[in-house]
Amino acid sequence: MARLVCWWFIIFGSYLGMAGVVVEKVGNPSVLEKVGIARGDLLLSWARLPVVGSAANQEGAKGTFDSVFSWLAFLDEQTPRGVIKLFGERDGLKLMFEVPLGDWSQTEVRPLLASGALTHYLAGKELVAAGRIPEGIAEWEKENLDSLTKSRPDLSCWLLLQIARAWTEKQDWEKTDAALDSALTVADGPLARIAVWGVVAGVRRKQNQLDQAEKANQKQAEIWKMNGGEGLGFARAIFLRGYLTFRQGKLALAEEFFQRTLKIRERMAPGSLVVTYCYSGLGAVAFSRGDMNAADVYYKRILSITENLTPGGRSVAASLNNLGNFQNSLGDNTDFHIRVPMLFRHWFCQVKFRSLKISAISSSSNHRIMELPIYL
Repeated sequence: MARLVCWWFIIFGSYLGMAGVVVEKVGNPSVLEKVGIARGDLLLSWARLPVVGSAANQEGAKGTFDSVFSWLAFLDEQTPRGVIKLFGERDGLKLMFEVPLGDWSQTEVRPLLASGALTHYLAGKELVAAGRIPEGIAEWEKENLDSLTKSRPDLSCWLLLQIARAWTEKQDWEKTDAALDSALTVADGPLARIAVWGVVAGVRRKQNQLDQAEKANQKQAEIWKMNGGEGLGFARAIFLRGYLTFRQGKLALAEEFFQRTLKIRERMAPGSLVVTYCYSGLGAVAFSRGDMNAADVYYKRILSITENLTPGGRSVAASLNNLGNFQNSLGDNTDFHIRVPMLFRHWFCQVKFRSLKISAISSSSNHRIMELPIYL
């Protein structure tokens, strides 16, 4: 394991160290696509505009993208709270994008890499995508003595998560865990540790070890609370715990997590999509209990918000699908426990690194596949 950590520093050390993140994929549809952000754009910093009349967001905020982990934290903490200005470059020209509230899902970024490291990274990524996982990882691990230097641990950590992701695809759990252990070892700072525990949680979900996945999300919540209080990042970790307890049939505990998340999100990001995710969870609990009136209220709240933010978008389609499934069920409410509507669709489309497809438990043919992000 120590050798693995060392190799990451040797290979990528001197190439890395440049600030900013590079867009690898733009969600389609998403608000980023609508404002013109494209694959290959370099994003350097952000500014959130103040919201007039909002107690929580009457003051703006700003920051830089020092790593992929700061980007992930920005998505959780800032994007639901108001209009965002993104500053960056395209082909050497400075750019500014003004991004409204809406769906940021399916956008992926990577660190800015110099040409030598980028060649190795892209070659390995192509091999992994083709299913040649050991060869791809070997490409990432090629030794380059000229690059021997002590560099940024956050970049080494990010690359170790890529290797964990690759071994997860192959379901080589021993090597996956070795890479994750190495990532935790080099994780420098709370944002990196939050991201690594998110990956751990996702891997455990894929292994159907839901209790261990919840413990990993609990670790995320603890780190968020210690470093930023009970904000939107903390709320997301609590929401994930709600989802996992819901899957285990612990409806009272799931409801408690969803309500706790809702309280934070309604205070800090009222009228945003993240609020609808809480209504999705609470609607799922109500539906599973057979409380049709409560489920109906939650579904309609979701539709009201999504129509306002993303008219005609994926979130609206998901809300209408859920509402239709719910209304179709009113004629036969004897099997709530097996006909869980696909309530989480519009949130589970938010992929940061990679998605794991999970079949929705359903006796109805019109229920779709849920996508649960495992690399958060």
